[in-house]
Amino acid sequence: MKKVAKITRFTLLLGSFIIIPLLISQFAFAFIDLRPVPVMPAAGMIPTIEITPQLMNALVFVESSNNPLAFNRFTKARGLTQVTPIAWKELKRHYRAKYAGLTYRKDIYNPEVAREAGRDYLYILQKYLQAKGIPVTLDNLLASYVWGIGNLSRYGLQKAPRVVRNYIASIKKHAALTS
Repeated sequence: MKKVAKITRFTLLLGSFIIIPLLISQFAFAFIDLRPVPVMPAAGMIPTIEITPQLMNALVFVESSNNPLAFNRFTKARGLTQVTPIAWKELKRHYRAKYAGLTYRKDIYNPEVAREAGRDYLYILQKYLQAKGIPVTLDNLLASYVWGIGNLSRYGLQKAPRVVRNYIASIKKHAALTS
């Protein structure tokens, strides 16, 4: 009888870790403002691809299924736009004032912060693509977001894994559906 009680407590505890975040995420979406927010690109950069609300909505859907509490154990990516710790450091370096008081572990789960971080990181990646002499196209931008700028510059989009090509197609499809 004692074992059953322990299993029941464990099951309840495990259930609370699964159900409560889902309820919170559903509640949080009622307060997300999807209107476009003017964002300045990183210093010294002229953006060649506009990051539209449709593109951001597609990125959020594909990356996290609209779950602000999403966490990838393998990459340690968090939040709606699945920002990694390395990407967060780049954001803090390029946008010092904007991200000065924010912490990765806590603030990336805020839907507004996550969307802005994803958008800002896409602008940073455009700058990196320009610096490496890689054409700034939507495909290259999305490939560098999911696969990394190093892999893209080393292997090129033609040798990208199928999962990267599927990711690009999925975002384009979802962006077209929301426009």
